[in-house]
Amino acid sequence: MARRLGDCVPYIGGGGEAKVLLPLCETLLNAEETEVRTAAAQAVAKIMPQVGDKSSVVKEYLELYRRLVVDDGGEIFYSRVSACQIAPALYRACSYDVGDQTVVKDAYVKLTIDELSMIRRAALASFVEMCQSADPDILTGEFLGILKQLSNDDVSSVKILAVEAIPGFTTILHEHKASDIIVSEVVPLVIQATEDTSWRVKCAVAKEFGVFASIVPEENVGDLYRSGVSLMSDEEPDVRQLIVPNLFFYFPHVGLEPFCTPLIPMLQMLFDDPVPEVRKSIAELTVDTAIVAGNESMASHLTDLVMKLISDEDSSVRLRILSKLTRVAEDVPNLLTKMTP
Repeated sequence: MARRLGDCVPYIGGGGEAKVLLPLCETLLNAEETEVRTAAAQAVAKIMPQVGDKSSVVKEYLELYRRLVVDDGGEIFYSRVSACQIAPALYRACSYDVGDQTVVKDAYVKLTIDELSMIRRAALASFVEMCQSADPDILTGEFLGILKQLSNDDVSSVKILAVEAIPGFTTILHEHKASDIIVSEVVPLVIQATEDTSWRVKCAVAKEFGVFASIVPEENVGDLYRSGVSLMSDEEPDVRQLIVPNLFFYFPHVGLEPFCTPLIPMLQMLFDDPVPEVRKSIAELTVDTAIVAGNESMASHLTDLVMKLISDEDSSVRLRILSKLTRVAEDVPNLLTKMTP
C-alpha cells in the first residue's frame, strides 16, 4: 500500500488534494518496519512534485516533517529516519519560500548531528540529493561542514557513508564552479580517506576515485593521483581491486611521466598478486599505459610487465591483454611482435 500512495494523487483530484493522504503518510512514516517507512518516504517524494504551486499543501507536509524531526529524541528513531528520507523532496518543494526551505535545511542539519548513529547514516543517505537543491552559499557553508564532520565521525559506518558521498558532493561543487573549495577543502578529505586506518574507509574512497580526475584542477590533481597509487600497496585485496581500475582516468590530466613514475613500481610489485581479480585489473592498466607510453623511455618496463602477465596462470588475466591486441598492433607494434610467439 505504501508503495502506491504517490500514484494516488492524480486520481483524487490533483495536487491540491494531496493533503488527503497526509494522515496516512504520517502513520506509515512512523511505522516500525523499515520497508514500510522507506516506501512511504518514496511516496511523499512522488507527491511533492504533483502539488505544483500549491504552497498551502506543501506547508501541511512541512508540518509533518517538523513532527517527524521533533519526536521524543530517544531510542524510538523511526520518525527521524523518515524525516531524513523525505527532506530532499520537501527541500525542493519549498523553493517558493526561502523561509520554509531554511526550516527544512535547519532540521536536516540537526539530524546530521543526532546522537544515534543510525540517524546520522540516514541523513547521509540523503546528503547528495539535498546538496543538489542547495544554493552555493549553503553548499560551501553548512553542507560542507556536515561532510567534514561526518568524514571524521567516531562511528566507522557513518564515516564510510560520508566518504562515499564525497564524489557526488564534489561533482555538484564543480557544477557551481567552486574549484577553490574543491582544492582547499575536498581534496584534503579525499587524501585523508586514502590514509585512514580502516580498510573499509579506503574501499569507500577507492570505489569512485576516478571521478575526481576530471573535477580537480589539473595543477592540483597530481597529489590526489599519488594518493590513489599508494592504495595499490594496501594489504587488503578489496582496496587494491577497487583502486586499480580508477587510476587510468588520471592519465590525461597528469601527463605521461608524472603518471608512470609512481605507477610502474607498483605494477612491478603487483603483477604476481595472489588475488586474480587484482591481477586482471593490473593487466588491463599495464596494457593501457603501455599503449599511451608508445616508444617513450618507460615503455620497456611496461613491455616487460605485459610479457609476464601474458603468461599468467589465470586465463581471465591473459584475456584482459588479448582483448586489447588491436590497439597494441596500432600503437605499439614492437610489443605485438614480442607477444606473437
